[in-house]
Amino acid sequence: MTHLKENRVNILRVLDQKNDIESELERLPKLQEQAKQYQDLGIDEKLKIIPLLEKEKHLRTRVKEDVERVKNALEVLRESLPDTVFLSDISLAELPNATVFQQKKKLLDELKQQGQVAASVLEEALQKSTEILVPLHKS
Repeated sequence: MTHLKENRVNILRVLDQKNDIESELERLPKLQEQAKQYQDLGIDEKLKIIPLLEKEKHLRTRVKEDVERVKNALEVLRESLPDTVFLSDISLAELPNATVFQQKKKLLDELKQQGQVAASVLEEALQKSTEILVPLHKS
């Protein structure tokens, strides 16, 4: 008796599936006609460009982010340059190794000067890049 019940449930399930498939098949000609209309209108070709436009959008965003990272790095570089105020002649005057610290101050001043030059070069490159990229981002 249990087997009969299970078979009955299985048959009902299969009949439901059959009805669903038949409904899908009835819709198929209409869907095929719509697909043909889309092809005739060239919509399928127009839809092919959407993933390419999405990729362009992603790449455009990535370029902006990279430029922004370089701008941030430039700011960090400028903030990281040494400040030798703490090695003033007055603060070194009475130290037993004042000449050594004067040499260290000179080295830090040179490092700061070279860092400022590098920062200026980088800033100029960023400015040129931004001037070139602005119109390119609009396209």
